[in-house]
Amino acid sequence: MKNQKINSRFAILFNLFLLVSLGLSAQGKQLSIYCTNDLHGHVLKESRDSIIDITYAASLKKNAGSPTLLLDAGDLAYGMPIAAPGFLKDLAALLNLAGYDASTLGNHDFDGGLDELGCRIRESAFPYVSANIKDVVTKKDYLDTFKTEKVPHGASFIKQLDGLSIGIFGLTTIKSACPKTESLEFLCDDNNVGHYKELAKVEVQRLKSKGAKIIIAITHLGLPNNSQELLEIPGLDIIVDGDSHEEYIRYNADSTRVLIQTGTAAQKIGEIKCAINPDKSIKLGKVRLLSFEDVRDIRIDPAIRERESVLRKKVNQMYGPLRYRMTEPLWGASASYFQNNQKKNVEPMRLTQTLLGKLWTYIMLDAWRIKLEKTHMETGKEPWVVLKNGGSFRAGLPEGVVTGTDLFQMCPNNSDVVAVKISHKTLYRLLAQSLNCLRIADDIRTNTVKNSGTFLQWKGVNGTYNKTTSQSTFNFYNTGLSPVPIDPASDKDSCMLITTSYVLNDKTYQIDYNKHRVLTIGKELDLMNIFFNEYYDPEPELPSLMEWLYMNQRINGLTVEGIDEEKKYKPSLHLEYIYDTGDKLKNANRAVNCDVRYTIYNQGKKSSHFGNTDASATLTIPADIVGVAVVTIECDIEIQLRDGRKVYSTVRGEGYLDPLIGCGVKYPAFVKLKP
Repeated sequence: MKNQKINSRFAILFNLFLLVSLGLSAQGKQLSIYCTNDLHGHVLKESRDSIIDITYAASLKKNAGSPTLLLDAGDLAYGMPIAAPGFLKDLAALLNLAGYDASTLGNHDFDGGLDELGCRIRESAFPYVSANIKDVVTKKDYLDTFKTEKVPHGASFIKQLDGLSIGIFGLTTIKSACPKTESLEFLCDDNNVGHYKELAKVEVQRLKSKGAKIIIAITHLGLPNNSQELLEIPGLDIIVDGDSHEEYIRYNADSTRVLIQTGTAAQKIGEIKCAINPDKSIKLGKVRLLSFEDVRDIRIDPAIRERESVLRKKVNQMYGPLRYRMTEPLWGASASYFQNNQKKNVEPMRLTQTLLGKLWTYIMLDAWRIKLEKTHMETGKEPWVVLKNGGSFRAGLPEGVVTGTDLFQMCPNNSDVVAVKISHKTLYRLLAQSLNCLRIADDIRTNTVKNSGTFLQWKGVNGTYNKTTSQSTFNFYNTGLSPVPIDPASDKDSCMLITTSYVLNDKTYQIDYNKHRVLTIGKELDLMNIFFNEYYDPEPELPSLMEWLYMNQRINGLTVEGIDEEKKYKPSLHLEYIYDTGDKLKNANRAVNCDVRYTIYNQGKKSSHFGNTDASATLTIPADIVGVAVVTIECDIEIQLRDGRKVYSTVRGEGYLDPLIGCGVKYPAFVKLKP
């Protein structure tokens, strides 16, 4: 009897132990999701330590254990040379080896055209999904064309992973529509342009009806395209977002659904941890954006690092250093200013004439002249004009030796440069239409119209704009010593237009021309490589390239009545820094009362200075500036960590000054400093 009691107690204790063990085991099992978006080709190791290259993304997935997903929300390739057609198969093999489970399409995934995109999709071992891209003729899902037994490309699919049924669908912004996608239709909600909630609801219900217990949306939308509305959809668990290059983690009211975007260019990677419920659904756990500091010590998969290294060397051989050295940086990115305690962004290339625009149009003109000499073509004495859309610029040129990678980053679309005759009437309309996009210092702060990529950088003309009447006048400035007015009503007078195939054929511009009389000059990147390999600055007594660009900016520029761009000013900059060490990050801090080392690039001259920020983190520069300038900044700051410790770090950044759009003049230019 006594032994029976002992055995009974032992059985009870054993069963309790077994139940607790099983409970702990079930409690410990989780689904891990890692996500990227808007990588724009930053998948290879770079000189910048902050880049989370493909080896880290792949290793995070491999080290996390099962079940784990690796997802991408579009614009994966275009922006770096890795997206060039010659590396298409190499890139696909690298992404396949990395272990991506699904991706959607972003607007820049179409930059190379449908044939090039189609080749990339066919090489992919993971599915591309988007539920709102239809074939114009058949009305079927565009991605269904590529579906195979092994790879379920299409609107959506269900992934079976360790007993979990995970439904994944995609959505792509309607701004993907362009001349290269004329055979496709990009849908949004009926009678609600720019919203996608109803489309997403349909996909959620479809996947639920097919047995999916977990639903994930991969969307290339961003907050400007109302992606936050998807948080309201019952049954949708996770939204991996992209397009707007922002960093955010947002939840619905009861924190059961999450929307995440990781910024751009592999600066961050998203991590989502989910507990697995007994019914194989999930409960959200920890969600965070990982920086390089968070991942630098993880165990790297040697196979993926070897493949990445081989491809990196191959790319660098083709897009390495050229002969010419830039004596100062040319700005081509967004610029920021600080107003009412907030950072605001503008894009100079889409707002006004810039030095980078003058350089690019000069090289296009030079290539046209060389083409004429080689072909012995005559064009008569008619005037010429060079036009390039500001929205096609993606980056600027840094100081130092120019590389093929710099050029590719600056203009990855690589359109054909072409020449064709157009009327003065057509040219005037194009230039006037471009100025409809103009935002100047007095109204850029309140005007909600988004910067337009249709704004034209030009050469061969100058313009005057009256901001009171919105009237504009334009003159040719290449027919002699005196400017020649462009007649807005003349269909008979013609001029030679040198532009890109994109501008020539984009419906926004509606250029009327003879399709049989178009002269193709060459690819943009080819012409750029030739120029920077062959150009040398002239003798000291003649203007250098930079001095010439500043001079050309005045002659072939844009004058806004009431704004004197030649007037000297003493600029100001607002400095904030990000010290990012994962959980140790306190916040973004203002560089208050800091010693600052800064360099000014202005009017072809470079000067170094020392200064101090005040109690509001504003650096006021006592030197007189004329026109546009770039300021690079370096300072040593004290960081207060969450655990109370203080560390010191050197942080760096750069700011853009422009009296026309007000940066650094009417309001302090905003500079984000990073280690």
